[in-house]
Amino acid sequence: MNAFEVSLWAARKKACGGAMRFDGILANAFVMRVAVGNAHDMEGAEGGVWHRTAEVVRVGSLINYDYIETADGKRILILSHENSEAKNSFEHMRRFIAVNPDYFVPRQAH
Repeated sequence: MNAFEVSLWAARKKACGGAMRFDGILANAFVMRVAVGNAHDMEGAEGGVWHRTAEVVRVGSLINYDYIETADGKRILILSHENSEAKNSFEHMRRFIAVNPDYFVPRQAH
């Protein structure tokens, strides 16, 4: 196994073993109004192929991982961010969602 396969295995273990349910994993993700990245274990997406999600309505963090929730009710684990700008964009979305609850809360699956 190479380093990427090991990190993907660890993310799968986290996604399957935790209290939260995940609908897939994105590697090399860039989170903005939507998220893009290489999809893994995601229904309707070919493994490792570039994928675009529905609108991001919630972001969060677990130990060593970030995750997003989308308007179509999916929760996706972020294996890795594409670069430091992508991580900054993720943090910007966290702040943007926090200061605009009137828009985002009704779109979040509860």
